[in-house]
Amino acid sequence: MVNKIEIEKFKGIEKIKIDNLNKINIFVGANNSKKTTILEAISLFNINDVENLRRILSGRKYIKYEEILNSFFYNLNTEVNPVIILDEENKKKELKISCEKKVTEISFSEKEIFNQENNIKQKSIYKFFLNDEPNIEINIENNSIGFSSSNNLRESNIVYIPTNREISRLADNIRKLQNYKKIDELTEILKCYDKNLQKIYVDGYDIYVDLDNVDKSLSIGTMGEGFISSLIIISNLLVAGGNNRGVIILIDEIENGLHRTALKKLVRTILKLIKEYDIQLFMTTHSEEFLKEFYKLDLKNIASLYRMENEKSGIKAIYYSEEEAKELLAEGWEIR
Repeated sequence: MVNKIEIEKFKGIEKIKIDNLNKINIFVGANNSKKTTILEAISLFNINDVENLRRILSGRKYIKYEEILNSFFYNLNTEVNPVIILDEENKKKELKISCEKKVTEISFSEKEIFNQENNIKQKSIYKFFLNDEPNIEINIENNSIGFSSSNNLRESNIVYIPTNREISRLADNIRKLQNYKKIDELTEILKCYDKNLQKIYVDGYDIYVDLDNVDKSLSIGTMGEGFISSLIIISNLLVAGGNNRGVIILIDEIENGLHRTALKKLVRTILKLIKEYDIQLFMTTHSEEFLKEFYKLDLKNIASLYRMENEKSGIKAIYYSEEEAKELLAEGWEIR
């Protein structure tokens, strides 16, 4: 379990240290208080997956890889390396990002072949180091990207669920749950959200549901946003449980797309699965309703809450224990 995180020169955070991390960690705060940045920093330890570099900013209108990668550097200054440190039960993992820009002249043959108007070409090389060992290298040249690894790629134990609940990997999750023999558990949980649900299955890359009041299978896209959001979150929790290893799940704006009644059900489901499986959860929220429902539960001191504040001196994380958070909510204090 991650006990502490330190971030320096990453995106909009110049320097911050957050400790007292727990099994469940909730980040609240105003817009631009860097709640999401904390999740993105942790998710970057899943650097074996190049698509993760787009996923962590998928809702922020970034288009080019170079724009995404440059945004990892504080004030877009690619000469200063961002550093992120996770302290996992007194074992530190350090991630460092570097960038090298190269400009070379285009040869006459290249200019003819590619119909290149400019006489120069630019190349950007981004390197990711884990504990000072080179891990991933990304080369961007003329809007094309190359991805190479110094180590054998393996499935990461970090799962990031961004604000826009993309379903690109949902089919893989459902296949895994079938292999883990947990698809029935997923179906039973989701019946709380739609009592007519009978079956969830995949056909190729398409996902379908069977409802007892409908004669034919329906595409997952016909279901409501709240159902899909719940399905994505719960399926990731169950897949984490099926892996039988410590998994970190990061959920940005957990309330997104969920009605108040669905949110109540999801809160209880999450707590049940967190306790049942070896999962550490990080999430952000703007929802007072979520916080009130969450802190009604018997948490047994497994939750930490942080209010992120963007001050002139920099980003601060104010820690609240479970008892303090409950007291503030009961008194009507605005801690979001």
